[in-house]
Amino acid sequence: MSQEINGVSYSYDYSELIEDLEQDLLEKFTSLSSMIDIVREQTNPELEKIGYTPIVVYYLEDEFDVISTPLDELYNRDEYTDKEWADMESERKKAMEQYNIDSQNFEKMTVKDALDEMKQWNEIV
Repeated sequence: MSQEINGVSYSYDYSELIEDLEQDLLEKFTSLSSMIDIVREQTNPELEKIGYTPIVVYYLEDEFDVISTPLDELYNRDEYTDKEWADMESERKKAMEQYNIDSQNFEKMTVKDALDEMKQWNEIV
């Protein structure tokens, strides 16, 4: 369902984020009443006209704890090659850097409210 404002329909494709968040619910990583941190897109000229800034990413309550945990506390180092370990460490480092950037723009929201907003705006125009 798109949003019609002054005779113009506006929407945003939230299909992937909705699927991810619903999977997190299904796997019981979160609940509808849980608080999550969302980050909104800051440069979408079409939606800026109507004062809407779309959600582009969300973080679960304990996401920082998972991202920041040293790999050797999560995995047995002996089960990975040096390259696999280095790749995993590189990915963890990138995730931490992105989290630190995103955390400057966090907005708290319940999972239910985030899903409701995304479903309301979800449609490919």
